[in-house]
Amino acid sequence: MQFKFVNAFVADYATWMEGNRIVVEGNHAYWVQQAEYSNDFRSFRNYFDMVFAYANTVSLERQLKCVDVKDMQIGDVFMEAPLPGHCVIVVDMAEED
Repeated sequence: MQFKFVNAFVADYATWMEGNRIVVEGNHAYWVQQAEYSNDFRSFRNYFDMVFAYANTVSLERQLKCVDVKDMQIGDVFMEAPLPGHCVIVVDMAEED
């Protein structure tokens, strides 16, 4: 999983899990090793706090590909941009028998 910040920095969760953390200085972001490996909920939530601070619907719109609703899959994102914009991530699906 990865998100691009507004400044085009790629924040991927795999790098975050390895203990690297993102430092933002002005319009520049970079990785710094600051912690041990972690894949627990607290670390995951901290990752998303960083993503929510520096990515938005404008940066997501640049990154996403259009998918027809009939081809929807878990992980797809429905969004309406530009700012303030809204997005919904598909986290589960039900099928009719």
